[in-house]
Amino acid sequence: MIRVETVVLEDVKAGMRLAASVYDPAGKILLAKNAQLNENMIASLSRRGVAHVQVEVEAFFSGNDIALQKEQILGRIDHLFRKSGDAPLMVKLREKVLEYRLEAFIPNNPLALSFPPARE
Repeated sequence: MIRVETVVLEDVKAGMRLAASVYDPAGKILLAKNAQLNENMIASLSRRGVAHVQVEVEAFFSGNDIALQKEQILGRIDHLFRKSGDAPLMVKLREKVLEYRLEAFIPNNPLALSFPPARE
């Protein structure tokens, strides 16, 4: 999962990818979003007085982290649908909302989409 972090320029490393464009005080674009930074780019930003940038960072989750988050998501969905009954449309809606929430947590992760059926 990719997340965005604001990083002080001194901590930026070559190879990091910008999550947002960097502008000078006049509003001129210095580096575009998705640019992969190299040492020269970082030095140039420093010379221009840029203090921090937003970069993409790979977030790693342990199996326990994923299980805990899935349990919290399931609990929230159960709470939201606690009075919905067994109507087929409501069951389908619950499944789709659950799928959406799990996909938002860990995009393109097949483990995140394996969820138990509706609780009774």
